[in-house]
Amino acid sequence: MRCPGSLKLHGEQPDTSSPAAAEGTFAHLVAAKCLDKLFSASRYRGVVSADGAFTVDDEMVENVQVYLDAVRAVATFTGGELHVEKRVAMAGVLAPSLWGTADALVFSPGVLDVFDFKYGAGVYVDEKANEQAMIYGAAAIVTFIQSHPGIKRVRLHIVQPRHHRGPAWRTWEITAADLCKWADEECLPAARLALDLGTSGVRARVEEHLVPGEKQCTFCNAANTCPARKAEMLTVAQDVFDAPVAGVAVEKTIDVPSLSVESIAQMLQIFPRVESYIKAVRERADELAHNGQDVPGFKLVDTLGDRKWKDEQAAAGFLATLGLDPVAPAKTVSVAAAVKVIMAGTKHNKKTADELVAPMVTRKAGKKLAPNDDTRPAAISAADVFSDC
Repeated sequence: MRCPGSLKLHGEQPDTSSPAAAEGTFAHLVAAKCLDKLFSASRYRGVVSADGAFTVDDEMVENVQVYLDAVRAVATFTGGELHVEKRVAMAGVLAPSLWGTADALVFSPGVLDVFDFKYGAGVYVDEKANEQAMIYGAAAIVTFIQSHPGIKRVRLHIVQPRHHRGPAWRTWEITAADLCKWADEECLPAARLALDLGTSGVRARVEEHLVPGEKQCTFCNAANTCPARKAEMLTVAQDVFDAPVAGVAVEKTIDVPSLSVESIAQMLQIFPRVESYIKAVRERADELAHNGQDVPGFKLVDTLGDRKWKDEQAAAGFLATLGLDPVAPAKTVSVAAAVKVIMAGTKHNKKTADELVAPMVTRKAGKKLAPNDDTRPAAISAADVFSDC
């Protein structure tokens, strides 16, 4: 929706999946089986994915169970009808293309609950007007219009237990009328344009509808080949480093203190995408060099890894002759390490283990800049504190 031209570029890229995405898919599979069979997540502890890459360990059990508890709480409270991993699609000519698989749907009189299980820990997913969940909701209303008519309200639930920025279970509600209006006026036109561009042979027309942005670029597999994103990176370089960019007319500013607040705000919006792009370029250069291809101006060099004992038993004897305890830590283990030890050796989960160590823990509070859509309340700056003094 946010970048109609990306569908064409996406189709030109090889179909690959990151380890994080593959782990999420496995967690979804476990969750679906638990919901279907009325099991708890612990029933699958120790089960290994088909490719052998992932195992249902204690962490996955705990996090999948958070999702199961959320779905079952709503289904039990409403007495609704639960559908798991259900394919839903928009009606009409777009139906074959505009579809998705909803993680869980609960239908109760006049209400539809849509659950989206997010296993990722790196990117916080906001529940408010979440476009993916809204598409699932609108498509579910269309798909189940015959068996479940009269939906008046839609509750969209994001369950993201591994990200600790906010509550693991977050809900946003919209009326069915407003959701369908959004689908008709915003979603479907964007989908039609994307599908049209996806079959278009006019490259210039496709590139005209490429719109870089943090949300749409984060998981786009064409992000590192996208010409619009590359142009955006070069424009930022022009702004910050006074680098010449053909055809780009911008005010050249190198001195950071002289940057306007507006320029700083604009750069802060773009920098995460710049950093992601730079990381991808570095990884590609490293891959080429390791494959024997010359990268002009750079070379592969040998590096020394971390030092480790060749024989830990022999090392322990050697350390004892020096009067050192071979197993004594250099300092008290970290709080995070202690929590993991508690979880491994007891029946405590992460929440109760955190509560157990809390009386002995302190945190040094601070402040940092965050986007306005961050769910945390705005802090008071030092300047604001002393402004009335």
